[in-house]
Amino acid sequence: MARCYPFHPSLIRLAEEEWSQHAGFQRVRSTIQVFAATVYELAERGGRGEWAPQLIGPGDLPLSARSVRDSLLDSGLVTDHRTGASLREIAAAEVADPDHPERGTARRLDLHREPVGWNSNNPRAAERAATALFVYSVCPRPGGRRDAVWRLCSVIAEAVDGDVTHIQMTIQLTASSAVKDKIAAAAEGAGVAASVRDL
Repeated sequence: MARCYPFHPSLIRLAEEEWSQHAGFQRVRSTIQVFAATVYELAERGGRGEWAPQLIGPGDLPLSARSVRDSLLDSGLVTDHRTGASLREIAAAEVADPDHPERGTARRLDLHREPVGWNSNNPRAAERAATALFVYSVCPRPGGRRDAVWRLCSVIAEAVDGDVTHIQMTIQLTASSAVKDKIAAAAEGAGVAASVRDL
C-alpha cells in the first residue's frame, strides 16, 4: 500500500501489468500524465468541499474532467482515431460529460439518488462503477480471460467499499437483458457461485 499511495493497488496493477503491455503506451510518460491529471482534478474537488476517494482506484479517474479523459485516451492505449472518438462519446454519454456536469447516465443516477445510508458515504457510486468498466475496457484484456467480468466486479467492489450491492444496482439500472445474460454466462463459465452471479 505504501508503494502505491495515493493510488489503490488495483490501479497500479492495471498500469504495470496491462497498460504497459501495449506498444503505443509509453510506460512512464503516459502513466504520469493520467495519474497527475487525476490527482489534480480530485484535489480540486476536495478543495471545493466535494467528495474524493481516500485511495484512487480504477473507478476514480474523473472522466468528467477533459484532462483526465484525454490523457487516458491519448496515452497510446487506443491507437485508432475512430475508436478514440467513439470512446470519448461513450465516456460522455454513459459516465460523465466534461462539458455538461449533469449529463452522463452514471452521473445522473448519482445526482438523483437520495443521500441516505451507503450513498451518503459514496455519492459517486454509479459513476465509479461505470468509470471502472470504462477504464478496464479501453484496451483489450491480456489473453481474453474468461473471468475478466468477475475480476472487474471484484475491483469495483473494492472501489465501493466491498459492498457488491453497488454492482448489482448499477447493472440492474443500466444493463440491457442481453448484457445481463452475457454476465450470467460469463459467471457460469468462470465457476462463480450462483449467489454472486445473480445480479
